[in-house]
Amino acid sequence: MVAVNVARPAHPEESPAAQPAPASRTRFDLALLVAGSAILFIALVRLDAFERFADWSRAHESWQVDEVLMAAAVFAIACGLFALRRWRDLEDEIARRKDAEETTERLRGLVPICAGCKKIRDGQGSWVAVEVYVAARTEAAFSHGICPECRVRLYPELGA
Repeated sequence: MVAVNVARPAHPEESPAAQPAPASRTRFDLALLVAGSAILFIALVRLDAFERFADWSRAHESWQVDEVLMAAAVFAIACGLFALRRWRDLEDEIARRKDAEETTERLRGLVPICAGCKKIRDGQGSWVAVEVYVAARTEAAFSHGICPECRVRLYPELGA
């Protein structure tokens, strides 16, 4: 007996195991970030934090605080755009993987194989060639050749 693990096309009636969608978690995180930002903004407006900071930065103009804040704002916008791109890439990758999982599955278990001729016993008890067995259950195609050991054994006149 030989254990194999070969990809094969999925049957339409079979469905992959349900797993939590990472996209829904990402949406929740984004909603939480937006809500938290809105609450923070409202709190800062009520405390007049923007005016207090503006007064403080005018008093310390030599520190160039306003330019640093502008650079920080530009950096924050760039990070947001980068995060949005990564989020879209993540959704594309999730869709690609889901499609791949739906179209393939694994052939598992013990496969009875003849120690002499290497034929495999199928579910009906018939002995079929490895190529026929695997081709019936996968999208694999076979090409034939001769390994160096078999070449010496089958064609000794060709030499080593």
